[in-house]
Amino acid sequence: IAAAYIEAVRSVDAGVAARMTPSLLTMAEAMFSLGELGSVDALEPLLALTQSEDVAARVSAAIALVRLSPSPEDIPRVREALLSVYASTAGDALALPLRAQLIAVMRHLYDATLFDFFLAQATDADLDLRLRASAVAAAASLANRAQATRLRAGIEADASPQAEAMLRFLARQTSVLDASAECDQ
Repeated sequence: IAAAYIEAVRSVDAGVAARMTPSLLTMAEAMFSLGELGSVDALEPLLALTQSEDVAARVSAAIALVRLSPSPEDIPRVREALLSVYASTAGDALALPLRAQLIAVMRHLYDATLFDFFLAQATDADLDLRLRASAVAAAASLANRAQATRLRAGIEADASPQAEAMLRFLARQTSVLDASAECDQ
């Protein structure tokens, strides 16, 4: 099945398929399943896999960690692993989709301490617009009143060629940011 899947991917993108192996796909599926099962016994092995030499293994392990629904005591370790994996993808040929996936996963950790990371990504004019937009949505979902104000100010101060697009995306987050200000939590 894995070999057939790789061949199907090859027909669409030979470069992506060249990075795939049956064992890598099997490992990724196993990590996904461990995350879905929510087994606390999977925490340590998955944390270890976030240090793998293989970028796909690191990203798969990071995703599985969030799917575990970690305990409050484990969230700092999971957060650090996620941030480390995100940073490690910077020079990868697939950095954009990998980083977009990681931002989406980090958002589902519901860790308020990630707000500053999301804000930094949202206001980094050197990042791809899609990453910045994902980071705005993630930051908005975690923001309290003061953070919502900081997010709006950071995007409104953008003087990059992406500024107009970012303002449009920020406008789509108005109801979330207004709720953040109203609830202030």
